Amino acid sequence: MTGQAWALLEPRAGEAAPPAAVLATLAFFERHGLWHLLARNAKAMSCRDAANKRYRLGKMGIPVEDELKSFFGAHTGADGRRHHVAVHCRGDQLLDMAKLRAALGAVSDVERLVTTDSSDDSIYGLVNPFSLANGFEGAPVTQLFDQGVLEVRGLPNTMMTNAGDRTWSVEFRPRDVIEALGAQVADIVEAPPLPRHGPVGIGIVTGNAPDSGIILWQHINRRVQEIMAHRFQGDLSYPPVSVRSVPGLGLSMELDKRAEQVWEQLEPAVRSLCEEGARLLCLACHTNHYFTDRIRAVAAEYGSTFVSVAESVGEWARREQVPELTLVGISYVAGFGEWSAYRNLAAITRVEPLSDKGLERIHELGYQVKREGATDSGRAKLRAILNDEARTSHVVIALTELSILLDSQRKPGKSGRVIVDALKIYGEEVAATYIGLAKPREMA
Repeated sequence: MTGQAWALLEPRAGEAAPPAAVLATLAFFERHGLWHLLARNAKAMSCRDAANKRYRLGKMGIPVEDELKSFFGAHTGADGRRHHVAVHCRGDQLLDMAKLRAALGAVSDVERLVTTDSSDDSIYGLVNPFSLANGFEGAPVTQLFDQGVLEVRGLPNTMMTNAGDRTWSVEFRPRDVIEALGAQVADIVEAPPLPRHGPVGIGIVTGNAPDSGIILWQHINRRVQEIMAHRFQGDLSYPPVSVRSVPGLGLSMELDKRAEQVWEQLEPAVRSLCEEGARLLCLACHTNHYFTDRIRAVAAEYGSTFVSVAESVGEWARREQVPELTLVGISYVAGFGEWSAYRNLAAITRVEPLSDKGLERIHELGYQVKREGATDSGRAKLRAILNDEARTSHVVIALTELSILLDSQRKPGKSGRVIVDALKIYGEEVAATYIGLAKPREMA
């Protein structure tokens, strides 16, 4: 197993063998049979400096909370003897010396034995649990970890620290190391200024049609990646998502006649996602946002948030200063009556309604897509409807079956109008809300 250390040597830099301290660190993990990964980084002189330079999962830089901060000191115990101690916590935390003294049962202050001058001949920045596993200068060393290192803070749920050299690091599972050392665990850090939130999961309700939930999910992921930009780390940066596909939501095509039947399908899906832990809810549909107030009442019972598609489109129109638009959907949506979640859109921008014939054609096309999926026939009918009905500068598609047609269309249109899928606007708003709630560690 020591081959992994030799494979990381840089002969062009004059390295002929791994440093002895690195080999000692490697020996600790191999002796105890613990999972670990060695890596190289630019010279790091402190905990925060190191976190910016660590290499993990194909990316340079880790959240500072994933860097293990170590303190080496001594105190006088109740037995009147001097004791050495190595104390470890997350890199974003500060030791509470009163808590530390109490946890150790010390009768004196805990004195730091390593200076913070960060000079090359200082061991500041080189203290780790492994180098002190066999004691210090012939004397035993008590190892004490703050309980926070055992918290699940997000994938990959590992930590890193130096491997005995400023350019060598090791990634490990904190619980493994604590158990191998027989170390103590206690609350020894200052309280954070704000309580930490638990994991933020997104719940998507779909089923009208099922494909619309897939499209919404794709829009959410794309926007998360765009917002995080260079801090995006691939798979691990995407939000955790649970999906409930409820075929019964198709009853909303006759919402005025079947409203309570639809709610009987929708409410259990919303509740089950909340019970599963989803803190952010969205509904891949337009018609069923009629139930926004009811959904929010259920979500509030669990401390969850529901994002409205109609409110998202209204905010988009206000932000983009859209002068006019045509909303393309079935009558329950684009008719702007009591059943429409979009009924307040006209207060934000001028809305040109569809004709009765246009609403009828949209309704028929929606059913066709439900039966046949995305077809050339469906796309041709959508183009014809837009040519006949939409004369405004902006067109907003507010029927998920039509979103399916748009998603399958690979060539840009030639009409000159701005045609926007409300499901895309919605996905981007959900993504932004997720970033605000979750505060991904990469963005700290």
